Formats: sequence, C-alpha cells, structure tokens
Amino acid sequence: MKKNLLFLTIIITMCFIACKDKDNTDNKDNKDNDDNSMGQDDFIAHFVETPPVIDGDGSDAAWDNAEWRDIKYAWMYQSPRSLPTGATTVDSKGTIPKTADFSGRFKVVWTADRLYILAEIIDDIKYCPVTNPSQSPEKNDCLELFIDENASGGARTSDGGNNFFTYHMNFDGINVVDYTGQNILRNSHLNYKINENAAPLYIWEIEMKVYNSSYPLNSTPAVDPANTLVELTEGKKMGFAVAYCDNDKDAHSNNSTQIGDRDHFIGSMFVKGSTDNERNTSYLNSDQYAKLYLKK
Repeated sequence: MKKNLLFLTIIITMCFIACKDKDNTDNKDNKDNDDNSMGQDDFIAHFVETPPVIDGDGSDAAWDNAEWRDIKYAWMYQSPRSLPTGATTVDSKGTIPKTADFSGRFKVVWTADRLYILAEIIDDIKYCPVTNPSQSPEKNDCLELFIDENASGGARTSDGGNNFFTYHMNFDGINVVDYTGQNILRNSHLNYKINENAAPLYIWEIEMKVYNSSYPLNSTPAVDPANTLVELTEGKKMGFAVAYCDNDKDAHSNNSTQIGDRDHFIGSMFVKGSTDNERNTSYLNSDQYAKLYLKK
C-alpha cells in the first residue's frame, strides 16, 4: 500500500512539473510571437546560398521561393498629381487597383553581405526628362528603395547621423541618388540591371550593400569606411520599402504646366496622412517603414 501511494505521488508530481513546463514554454512562445508580430506590410526575406546574377532576367533559382510584395499604396495623388488611369480612388487601406498605367511588385532575398531585390513594374509611358542624375531624380520615372538598417525609425540624423537611405534609381545606367537634404550620388551602393525587352513591363534586378548609421551623411567615399558595411544575419530586422515615381508627361490627368512633375507616387507600405505632404514623408523620416525580417 505504501509503495502504491509513493508511486501515485511520484506520478502526480511529474504531471504537475510537466504542465508547469508547458505553461512556461507556451508563455515564452507567445512572448516571442508578440515580440516578432508582423504588421500588414511587414514581410520575411529568405537566405540564398547562391545569389542571383544581376542581368535583369529574373529567372535565377534564388528567386523561386521568394514572396512577391505589391507596390500598391498611393502616397501622392492630389492636385496637380493624380491616381493612375483606371484608379479613380483609393480604398479604405490606401490601396489602388492594378492598371495598365501602373502596377508594381517586388521580392527580396539575402546573403551574408548583400540584399537582392527583384522588381516588376508596368508603366505605360516611360518618361525621364531630367538628364542630370543629381538633380530632382523624383521627376523622372524611377524606382526608389528605402532602408533603415536597424529599424530604429526617426529623422535622418536621429540615429548617429545617417540612419536610413533613400535610393532613387534612374533608368539611364547606374545612377543612384540619395536625398539627405541635398542629392548625393551613391552609385557604389547598388548594382542593377533593367530589362526593357517586354516594355511596358520593366524588370529591375538589384544588388544592394547595407550600411549602418555611421556611414557619411553627405558624401560617398571611394572606399567603404571601416565598420560601416553590415553583415546580414538570421533574425535581423530592418525598415524597408519600395516605391515608384511615375511621370506620364501630362498624358493623363496631371494638369501641371511644369514638365517633369511626377503624376503619381506609389509605395509598398501604408503611410498615415490625409494630404500628399503628410503621406510623402519617407525621405524625411523612417518611423513608418515596413519591417523586413531575415530568415534562413
């Protein structure tokens, strides 16, 4: 009888410990999920052993398992600007439908020392009136990449000086402009190729170096400054967004008399605001950048 009671006591004790351990594990899992909860425009980029070849083809195996993300939010569309033709209004989430005038999507993968971005843009009228890449690149048709390496948020100088980059990528060769209050050429930061063979579908294939906030704000050194190039690792979180400036040469509803004004500005993340000036803030502040999580 004593043996039976002892055996029963041991079983009850073990069950209690097991249940307690499970509760602790569940609480930990829930905490981890809370810490890593993803917003509506946040996404995961997967590691690749073999990076894609930057040739504008987009058929590399590295892209096979990467998720397409839409460029779908109207950041600027008020007078004298407009929505893309066929998009008469934005929905409750700020999105526009895909049209022949404009639609876009992108995907991201990574290696230990680079991000890779593949973007497909449909733009019925290619127009790039500004020939000097360091002057008003946003007035051309151009793809923009926004990156805050440590997802710190804030204004440009709030995290050591250069806490995010706003890359404007021109069609004409590798001309990359970062706006810091002035236009700074960052051609060494990106390598990209645009495939125009199926225009109005344009395929952008991009290789990006990632720098931290100690990178010089208003210059681009010939040699990367020590400790500014970031090693990418599993679990890293960054602020990230893609956008497109679309200039239709006043062919649609942009009534501006200044040739070179973009007709509309479309981004990959929702931004708060009821006016163009309130929504067009990603070049000034990274607080609303979507989160990009690196995963193996």
